[in-house]
Amino acid sequence: MAQKTGIYYICKLCGYIHKGKPSGPCPACGAPSTSFVPYELGIEEKRYNYLRRDLHPISTHFSVGMAILFVLDFLATMISNDIFGIRIGYGGVLDFFALLLPIFVGLTALLGYYDGKNRYKKVKTQFLSRKILLGCIYFVVAVLIPIVHFGSSMGTNIGLVIIEGALIFAAVTLAGMLGMIGRELNCHAVPRGHEIDSR
Repeated sequence: MAQKTGIYYICKLCGYIHKGKPSGPCPACGAPSTSFVPYELGIEEKRYNYLRRDLHPISTHFSVGMAILFVLDFLATMISNDIFGIRIGYGGVLDFFALLLPIFVGLTALLGYYDGKNRYKKVKTQFLSRKILLGCIYFVVAVLIPIVHFGSSMGTNIGLVIIEGALIFAAVTLAGMLGMIGRELNCHAVPRGHEIDSR
């Protein structure tokens, strides 16, 4: 392992990992600096620094946010196609969401796979396998949305508009299910580090 002992410290209260000896309270939970103890990462520093970038969790916020805004825009389109002179429905913002959602979902899925591989060293665990399956379904749904959206003749084909609405709601549901599994993973890395006995 390419890490010098004592470079990192962990807050015993919340688990926040700090590089170098902290001079003040924990920036995460506010515990006094005396709650920090020396900590050995358990993984290479390069891998730790990559994981700290949190590329998958950040991209997840974009794809979930996009899916929620897509639902709201779709529902608003049922009331009016224009708000304050901005075309929010077909031929406007709704088209934008239809095109971008599969890109964000695909990027998030790829980053999630790479993150899982780096964080846990394997992706065939119960949670990660479930996330991969749901992520693939989410991606297929996200790809079907623009196909149905642009095939609906600017929203005049009511049957396709109903299918599009169902797909959009399915996308949000899948995003929520993926988020609940992600919450259980707690963003740790394997092997887990440990406190260093400073006696």
